[in-house]
Amino acid sequence: MRPELPAAYVSYLLENGAFEGNLSKGPPFDGESSIVLFGTDEIDQINDDYQLDEYAAGFLAFGSNGGGELYVFDSAGAVYVMPEIGMEPGAALLAASNFPEFAKRINR
Repeated sequence: MRPELPAAYVSYLLENGAFEGNLSKGPPFDGESSIVLFGTDEIDQINDDYQLDEYAAGFLAFGSNGGGELYVFDSAGAVYVMPEIGMEPGAALLAASNFPEFAKRINR
């Protein structure tokens, strides 16, 4: 079952909109990374296109680093990084326990 989009993410998009930016150093990255946040109107289609329900059930993609990795939520709202190729629940690396914690690292 596909997790719900956390309210904190929806609120963040209402304030900032979908955009491309940078993510400062922090788990699971040793350096800065890029981030593309998906709009709420495109998340379902993107998740369908990547077939997350089949290959990584229990996760919901909300962004990408533009380099072959997705930013995903689990059912508890924790943020993970998952490869686009070879995606499976075991390949997900924890980035933050929730979106507000993760959002502190986003630089527009």
